[in-house]
Amino acid sequence: MVINIKKYILLIFVIIFIVTLFFFIFNYMNVSMKKIEKITIEKIIVFNDKDSLYITANSWGLAGNNEVIVLSQSNKKTPNKIDDYIFYTSEIFYKIDNNNTIIIYSPESSINEPDKKISNVTIRSLKTFDEINDYNLNFKKYGLERISINR
Repeated sequence: MVINIKKYILLIFVIIFIVTLFFFIFNYMNVSMKKIEKITIEKIIVFNDKDSLYITANSWGLAGNNEVIVLSQSNKKTPNKIDDYIFYTSEIFYKIDNNNTIIIYSPESSINEPDKKISNVTIRSLKTFDEINDYNLNFKKYGLERISINR
């Protein structure tokens, strides 16, 4: 019984030590709990004088490394995997071509296309690091617009 009490006391001290260490490291990095926030960017793309697409970009989490960009025909707050294009990345590129089709460029690993595809949306996947880096550096040269969570 004495051994069990010693184990519990030791466990409590270890937990207190870990929590204290976490807060010291957290404060050392100059990150305040008050500054942790969810970043939301909203944009509406209008084309054809009647069609519009809603783009919502969100970033959240302790380090801000949970990122999602949603392309939808409705202005709802929660993404729907059946109707909405969901990109698990911090930025995408797009342009509207002469046929009023929106062409989206995004890293291939981040794309989650819906079951019901939007007829005037085309997805071009960027497959390699070099290709993604090229678009990051030269998107304006290619006539693209960027939607980015990074400010």
